[in-house]
This record gives sequence, structure tokens and C-alpha cells, in this order.
Amino acid sequence: EAQQAKILLRSVNDKSSPNAFLLNPDVLKEISEMEPPIRVIAAVGNARVGKSTFLNLVGHILDEKRTSSVIEEVFKTGASMKAVTRDVWAYIIRQKEGSMLLLDVEGTDLGDDTVTDRLSMFTAMMSSRLNVFAVDVVGNADTDFLYRMARLSYLVFKDKNILDHFPKLQIVLRTNLGSDGDYNFEEIISGEAHKGKEGKMEMIYKFFPKDSIAVARIPYVHNSAQLFRDQKVLENSSAWKAFKTAIEKIKESPKKKNF
Repeated sequence: EAQQAKILLRSVNDKSSPNAFLLNPDVLKEISEMEPPIRVIAAVGNARVGKSTFLNLVGHILDEKRTSSVIEEVFKTGASMKAVTRDVWAYIIRQKEGSMLLLDVEGTDLGDDTVTDRLSMFTAMMSSRLNVFAVDVVGNADTDFLYRMARLSYLVFKDKNILDHFPKLQIVLRTNLGSDGDYNFEEIISGEAHKGKEGKMEMIYKFFPKDSIAVARIPYVHNSAQLFRDQKVLENSSAWKAFKTAIEKIKESPKKKNF
């Protein structure tokens, strides 16, 4: 049985420490002991878009030591519309050559905008492959988050070339629209998120070059609780091809050069 994900960073929002955050020293120690090369895979986006379910599948398929087709729930998921993930959670996969760190964060549409935004920003900047989950199209909230991340990096590292240390971006598009195949990032941006915002898009492309942005399409599925319980069941479904393609792109994630 696989170990469970552990909390890496949590918000400490009380009267004595407003808007403060606390790192888990035990998880930091485990991260410091990871064998290189290290790849850090992060999932960011609204609540209830399948981030935790997707990371569970990634963790299962990329775990070279697994002996069963049963997909363990290392990140908690839920069948209701109520959000499950809060704060930032981490799960380490030790491979024959190197290690992989999976990071899951609470939905960007939950609670205090400042707190959730900082949690997502931390998660994104920790990663070497940033997966931003979007529904049908990349909307205002998605591009605004990428802009804030790029703008902050520009202000902090203005005179330094940090592109080699910046995460590579993949949009994970949850949709039953369209067809299989490669997607262009600009083709999936909603009109509202793009029109009149050329300056914001220019800042985004400064840190996420347009031709380097990957797009993975994964469909909504019925009976997801049963489908994502066992890999053999998933492989016999019409959804398998899309999920397999998305995870193949995860395998190609760049190495994390430093934390």
C-alpha cells in the first residue's frame, strides 16, 4: 500500500499570525534527501477540476515499484461538489534514476484570494512542470494567475536570466469538446481572457514562451470513482488514450535545477 501525501505548506490564519504560512520540517527533510535528478510536478487550478485524481494516476503510473494495478489514493479526493484539498500537499516517488515530487494545492477559487493565491504561487514556483487545469477554455482567472506569477518574477529577478530555472507550463484542459490531437495555447484562450490584454499576454510569454507551452486534453468521465480505482479498468475505457498522452508529457518534464 502506497504512503499518503503529506502536508508541505499550510496557512496559519489566526490572530497572532495573520496571513502567515508554516512549512512542514519533516517533509522538507524528505525533499532534501531526494535522489537527483529531481522533477517537480505541480497541479494548480480551481477546485473540483480533477487535480488530485490526475496526480493519483500520475503517481501510480510513474511509480516503478508498484506491484498492483490498483490506483492508490495518495491525494484525497471526493465524490461531492465540496472541495477536499486544502493548503499544499506533497508526495515523493523514488525511481531507479532520480526522484519525482508531486505537489497538489487547494483550488484557486477557494476562501481568501490572497491566501489561495500565495499557496498556488508557492506551488508553481517550486515546480519544474506547472500543470494549470482549465475547464473547456483558458479563462480570465487562469491567465490572471499566470500574469501575476510572471509579473512578480519580473520584479524580483529583473536583472537576472531565470528562464532556465523557471517551470515549464502545461495546460490540462478538462473538456469533452473538440478532438484528440495537439492543441495550440492561443486557440484555447477564451475571448474575454485575451481581448485587450496584449500587455498581460506579453508578460506571460516572457517567462512562458508561446512555443514551449504544452496542452493536454483530458475528458470528463462517468463513474470516475470506479474508473480511477484500477488501471486495468481505465485502460479499457475510451478515456485512457487521452490520460495516457497527458502522462507521457509529464514523463518529459524537465529536471528541477534548484529549490
